Order: sequence, then C-alpha cells, then structure tokens
Amino acid sequence: MEEIWDAYSPTLSRALEDTCRRVPDKACMVFNEATITWAQLDDISDRLASYLIDLGVGHASRVGVMCSVRPEYVALYMACAKIGAILVGFNVLYRPAEVRKLAERTAPKVCFVLREDRDRPLLSEIEPALRDAIPSVVVVDIEPSDRPFGGRIGRILAEPLPDGRRDAILRRSAEVAEEDGALIVFTSGSTGLPKATVLTHRNLRTNLAVQIRSFRMTESDRILVHLPMNHVASATELVVPAVMLGATMVMLERFHPRATLEAVQRHRVTMLHQVPTMYIMEFALPDFGAFDLSSLRICCVAGAVTPPAVMARMLQVSPLVVTGYGMTEMTGFVTYTRPEDSPRTISYTVGRIAPEFELRIVDDQRCPLARGRSGEVALRGDCRFKHYHADAQATDEAVDADGWYYTGDVGYLDEDDCLILVDRKKMMYITGGYNVYPREIEDVVTAMESVAMCACIGVPDDLRGEVGVLFVVPREGVRIRAQEIEAHCRTSLADYKVPQRIEISDSLPLTPLGKIDKQALKASETARTGTAC
Repeated sequence: MEEIWDAYSPTLSRALEDTCRRVPDKACMVFNEATITWAQLDDISDRLASYLIDLGVGHASRVGVMCSVRPEYVALYMACAKIGAILVGFNVLYRPAEVRKLAERTAPKVCFVLREDRDRPLLSEIEPALRDAIPSVVVVDIEPSDRPFGGRIGRILAEPLPDGRRDAILRRSAEVAEEDGALIVFTSGSTGLPKATVLTHRNLRTNLAVQIRSFRMTESDRILVHLPMNHVASATELVVPAVMLGATMVMLERFHPRATLEAVQRHRVTMLHQVPTMYIMEFALPDFGAFDLSSLRICCVAGAVTPPAVMARMLQVSPLVVTGYGMTEMTGFVTYTRPEDSPRTISYTVGRIAPEFELRIVDDQRCPLARGRSGEVALRGDCRFKHYHADAQATDEAVDADGWYYTGDVGYLDEDDCLILVDRKKMMYITGGYNVYPREIEDVVTAMESVAMCACIGVPDDLRGEVGVLFVVPREGVRIRAQEIEAHCRTSLADYKVPQRIEISDSLPLTPLGKIDKQALKASETARTGTAC
C-alpha cells in the first residue's frame, strides 16, 4: 500500500534536488533585502559540502551550528544532508559551560558560530568552550550582517570547486540512506542535561509529509521562519516542508511582535506558526488592527494551552487555524485538529492522532487505559527518533521493545478521540498527599477575561510537602488583585488545588521559543527562599 510520504524523496538532499529541478528560480529564502533562489541554495550548499569534505567530515560526522535565524543555517543543513553528515544545532542563548557539555556529548568536527548576537560577543565566549570539549574542532565564524553569506563563509563560497567535486557530492548524496541521521536536536533539558535526539531522513520525510497534508501546505506558501533554528519547530516543521514542496521561507532573525506583523504584511506571508504567548503579545499591540494580514491562510498554534479569547482572535485573522501536539522525539506534530472542529475543540484539545501514527494512554505500569482515563501518553510511528546520541540508557528508558515512546505527558482521550493534555508528569506536585497538575489551575485562571497569561509551579512546604505558587500577567490596561483570582479558583477547583500564593507581574520569563519558562520561575523561587523547588 502506498503511504502518503511515498510522494516525496527519501532523503533531504534528494528532496532538494527534486525541488531545484522543478522550481530553480523560485525564491527559497527571503532575509532582509536578500532573496536566495532554490538554485542558489543548491550551489551554496554544494560549496559548503565541499569545504566540509576537505576538513574530513564524513558519513555520520557531526557539524555544529550556533546562530540566529539566518540563511546560513539552512545552507549548512543542506550541505550536511548532501554528504551524510549530521547537523547539530546549538541555541545562541547557551552559555559556555552548556556548550562545552553538549559538545563533549556530540563531538562535532566543525562548528559554525555567529560572531556576535546583538551585543554579545558570541564567538569569543563560545570558542574556548568548544576547544575545551574538543581540542581538534574547527571553528568557523558567521558574519552577523544584514546580508547573508559574508565574512569567512563568503570566502569559502568564493573558492573554486575542485574538478569532479560536484559529481562526488552527488555520489555521496546517493549513498545516504533513509535510516541515517540527519539532525540532532537537543531536548529542553527540564530535568537535567538536554538529551541529543537523533532524527533520521525517514523521520523527517514521514512526519512532514503528514504535516503538509494536515496544514494543507502547498508550493505557493510563504512560511514565516522566526522560531529558533536549533528547535524542532524551525528545523523540521518549517524548513523541511519548504524543501519538500519548494515553498518560500521568509526569515526573521528573532521574534518581536511588531516585526512579525510587519513581515507578514510586507512579504505576504501565508503560514504563521507560533506558541500562544506570541499571539498574545501581537494581539496586545494597540495598533494590531492596522496591519494587513489578509495573506494569512494558516495560523498554527502549539506548545501550550491557548486561551479561548486568543483562539477567537486567531479565527478572525486566518481562515484555517490548526493546533496539535508533538515533540522533538517524534520529529514534530503527531496529532492535529481539523478545519471543521469547533473553536472549543481547538482551544481545549490537541486534536486526534494522525492515521499514520499510533497513540495510547497508559498507567504507571505502561498498561493501556480506557478512553476518558488519564495516564501517560505513549506514541509510536516511523517518525519516532532513532536514539539519544551517546545515551543508550536514556533511549532504553524512553522506548520499549515494541517501539512505543513514553512522553512523560499526562492526558486522556475524550469521546471524539481528541487528546486532552493534563500536564507534564514531571511538573506535577504533591500537596498533602494529593497530586496537582499545574495546567489544570492555569486553564481555570486564563479563562478569566482580565488575565493575559499565567504559570503555576510547586514549591516546598514544611507542612504539606509542596504547595502551588501562581504567577499572573493581567491584560494590558487591566488591574486585578490576587484575592479576585483566588476567589475565582475556589469556584472551580478543589481547595487543595488553590495556589497558596498568587503573584501579579508585568511579565513572565520566556524560553527562546516563547513558552513560559517554568524552570526560570523555579530558579527564582529557589533564590528567594534558599530552598530548591
């Protein structure tokens, strides 16, 4: 039986070849005033692949890259795909100690680093850490200018290719197998050192073929890429469909609510993929209604619960609003809502499992539970990651002998087989012997019209073991008191779930992807009380 992904090339490099044959002169990337065509990307990635070959980068060698959203990232991604190397993305916000540990684990032969990120001298900070981890590593700087491919990379691209090198690259590309690693994405590291998740060419093709169908993506789409490139959201969900389809990527170096809306308006973006916090910040702009967003036909939201008021605004902006559930280890989305779903379904569920994949809810012994009962979400399918690099124990703990991946998320299936997430198992806290899932509290509080966003964490308590602390950001121009929020909670939650302390704040710390950073909140509480949360 033919599968949906059979319509696409088996590896990323061959997908690029097919796209270049079809639409060589079409815009591939738009970055500031520069436009790069698919044929130009093919040539640039050939030249970078040639440079990597000269440095001894071979099959399954790792190549690191640490830069903001720039065309250099995509070009290096394609260069690695052509020669069977594995791209390793480092977050530009990582500190030297973090980079050293992750480099020790993945051992890149070469690492490309943005020379400066805003006012931070990134290269001079990071290069010593890389060399401490891998003394033989070759470090190449990326020029942080408004135009791409300058500096050292520009000089590499200007070098003539050795005779026969393009043919050699084509041969290397033909030898790359579907089961070969293409990308290493670090997990969020919420419980320790991030794991290095190896995603294969098969993972990419399988998952993104399903996403293309579910999002109704086409070659004509203009996709805004403004999420961190080292994250699965950009590296798989945005870049790979563009390569498979020949769509155009409009690149914004970093997220800012006004800059995002300006980019959508100016470049006639058709697909916007964000976390709820980003939409909230954009809708809060006093002149939001002045932007021409009529080009948008797909708004995707994921990564956290979407308040109903925010979902209502999204449905006014775009004819198609989709949410879903996914993760690094599954190469992206595995569940999706449908266009015909109600606003309530899109707000409160993450849709149904795609027919190509499998989902079940299990208890603590990993036995399946009936519909309606909460338990851990387990997933299976060809999009599941290959392994955690250099960490067989973690791989064995997460994946069983039958291929099921255990996510650590708690949820249940409703009567329509839509998945409703309760929370992360690791975010749960126990107060007076009762399990409390912070998301349940957050859902109740974000339903208040006066609340823009909130986050709840568990903190130590001498009497009850742990209690909840809730951080709340009111809507712009609205004043709200902690007592009002507590009273609202008591009408909807059991007493033991009502947070012991409620903090009103102008803002909350965010991760690079724009999610609320609960680890930062926990660290702040630890610093305040002197007791680890």
